Amino acid sequence: MIDDPYKNLFRPSALDEITRRQRMLDDLLKPSAAQRILERIEQARTATKMFEHLDRHSKLMSFLQTPAYMKALEAATSVRTLSDIGARLESTQLAVHRVADIGRLAELAAARVRPFESLLRVDNWTSALTQRMAAIDVDWAVADAEEESAEAFARLSRLSDLTREAPVYADETTEILVDELGEPTLAPAEVETSEVREARYDAAGRERELIAFPPAHYKEILVSAGHLVSFPPPPLVAVEGGLIEPVAFSPETGFLLQSLEANLRELVVAQLKALEGDAWLKRRVPEGVRKAWIAGQQAAREAGKPVFAPIHYANFMDLADVITAGNNWGTFQGFFANKDNLRVGLIRLYGIRNDIAHARPISLTDQLIAVIEGAILFRAMGLAVTFGR
Repeated sequence: MIDDPYKNLFRPSALDEITRRQRMLDDLLKPSAAQRILERIEQARTATKMFEHLDRHSKLMSFLQTPAYMKALEAATSVRTLSDIGARLESTQLAVHRVADIGRLAELAAARVRPFESLLRVDNWTSALTQRMAAIDVDWAVADAEEESAEAFARLSRLSDLTREAPVYADETTEILVDELGEPTLAPAEVETSEVREARYDAAGRERELIAFPPAHYKEILVSAGHLVSFPPPPLVAVEGGLIEPVAFSPETGFLLQSLEANLRELVVAQLKALEGDAWLKRRVPEGVRKAWIAGQQAAREAGKPVFAPIHYANFMDLADVITAGNNWGTFQGFFANKDNLRVGLIRLYGIRNDIAHARPISLTDQLIAVIEGAILFRAMGLAVTFGR
């Protein structure tokens, strides 16, 4: 006989039960989190923006008090993120919606979560959400909180539309991404677990609803929401002497970021070489950055490894410094529009790229950020990105 893990949860008196749950909610909604929400509200530029923040906060607070959410807390009092709760509920507390339910949920979600209408053209938002929800073939909605799950899915969907249609690195586009994904942060030197990583994204202001799904099915949910993206391959890399070195790029974990970085390096070389010829490295790259690249070449040479051109020892932030340098920005502005917004996107990708390169775990939010910022950067460079449903 299977032991019921919840059998001891209902023995205290009703008053004790209410008191205990209140303490759990008080701990979950500790002042620091509340203060962050208030600070974001105070930074809203208009009264309309402020009311949107208040409405979203109110809906989240309501969701956190639903029976499904409270039962998950009872099962694991150490849980602090919705992604953990999704994992706990994966087998018993997730709903499979009948086709008849999808239209109703899509209509509710469309009314609560409007598309970014100032940037996007959406002919029928309800119909679009209905089609995308119908494409999900796994359990995904939290039981007793189906409408909130549908609303969370709508938010993922409009982010995919923003990724493919909005002007790249425009102020409004970047402002929306900061509102949804939080301020960009870099990973600490020590190894983080996925749970700690998600907590850091919480602190940075990432909206929790974006990951309030079962982790095991998050990729399928992203695809159904419109984040199915085929990126261009990385260019071939030549070693000194002009030979092509068969560099291996991992299609399973690092293909996107490796391709992104390699193509960005190639763009930098092409644009600066057009200005200065072979002297571009000396005239257009800050001295400290250039010396670091040359040192990378020398270290490879001494280790008996293939030696690549200096640009291939650059990281994302080196490239950001070169592109946004005062004497270089004019040639790149036509690609990236706004240097500050470009830097925000590269900072987001830099930490994820380093963790993948060092075989560190990445989180659900990392997956979402990589596909969004990656697609935007490829579009900015004028490279073909294929979107699907």
